[in-house]
Amino acid sequence: MTKILTILVMLFLLIGHAQSGDLNLLTESELDRRYLSIQSALESDREKSYLWQHGWEAAYGISSLSQAVGAVTADNSDDEVLFGVGAAKSLTALSVMYLNPLAALSLDDAETEPATSRLDKITRLERAEKRLQERAQAAENIHTWKRHGTAILFNLSTSVIISIFGNDKDAIASAIGGILASELNIWTQPSGASKDWKNYQRQNASELSWMLLPTAYCQRYCVEC
Repeated sequence: MTKILTILVMLFLLIGHAQSGDLNLLTESELDRRYLSIQSALESDREKSYLWQHGWEAAYGISSLSQAVGAVTADNSDDEVLFGVGAAKSLTALSVMYLNPLAALSLDDAETEPATSRLDKITRLERAEKRLQERAQAAENIHTWKRHGTAILFNLSTSVIISIFGNDKDAIASAIGGILASELNIWTQPSGASKDWKNYQRQNASELSWMLLPTAYCQRYCVEC
């Protein structure tokens, strides 16, 4: 029984060691390859995030400006209220996006620093792995009840203002249009970092799978058991 427990402990240690992916065991070429694969994934995510961020900022900016003009030139109070509230909604959405840009748009200074020694390459890869993992976690948190609920409540509350000072038909149209735009904004936000992180883990875990083969010690005692 003691021998069996010893073997199981050794196997668990081997599995834990393989899963941890000790970077000190990698060659410099492997360190470079892993780092470049992460940088490629981060760059792709940054490009998509750039298009999403500034595309929606432009859309909200144009919407706010055009509706503000509509409110000023409206020939009746109902349209004035509808366009005025619409302009305020778009401006609010634009402000939120401007004050909370996607994390993928930020550039870590370490990304441009050269790594000449083995230690530098290990440190650089560790930071790159951390960045990719953080991006993945952020991507997994896109679709939360809080985010969807906040967008819905915001559009419903602004429609109440239109209903009180304008008319109910415009209020319903504003609420539906605003909710659809908010949902489209959420569902189109880039989330590829989550897939990139899983692929990275899977690819590099497979490279260390050889460490799970039985050692001579294990083979000896397995036979005796």
